[in-house]
Amino acid sequence: MTYSVAEFISTTTKALSPQDALQAQRIPSVFLESAGEDSRLASSSSDRAQLARESFMDRRARDGLFAAKLFADPAWDILLTLYCASHSRQHLSVTSVCVSAAVPATTALRWINQLLGLGMLHKKSHPTDGRVTWLDLSDQARLPLDRYFDGMLAK
Repeated sequence: MTYSVAEFISTTTKALSPQDALQAQRIPSVFLESAGEDSRLASSSSDRAQLARESFMDRRARDGLFAAKLFADPAWDILLTLYCASHSRQHLSVTSVCVSAAVPATTALRWINQLLGLGMLHKKSHPTDGRVTWLDLSDQARLPLDRYFDGMLAK
């Protein structure tokens, strides 16, 4: 059975609190839209973001055919999610990023903490809601991802 990212999010968010579920429901827009992409951005930036979106969607489609734990790679899913969010100028909460990783929240949090420790992510407090923490990619993660997708595009 295959399912869309929106269906995946709907199924996954049932165990979350209502507020966290609302935050997590923002994830499909990160992958399904180019919203917020500035026309001044270089074409390659737009192409990289599109390739990252396709990669994430391919991974979720694969999860619909095989047991998700068979191919679990939460660090990559977290990086892809935040890479796409940065290209569409969206901020994602820790909860949203956990849901996007398609693994139990404790596993996703462990990976987020490892990526923070490696300097690949930055935490930022929400400007008006002290309960929400946003995650962003650092240049230490963004630049290698740019090179990775540039290499994929060059094929």
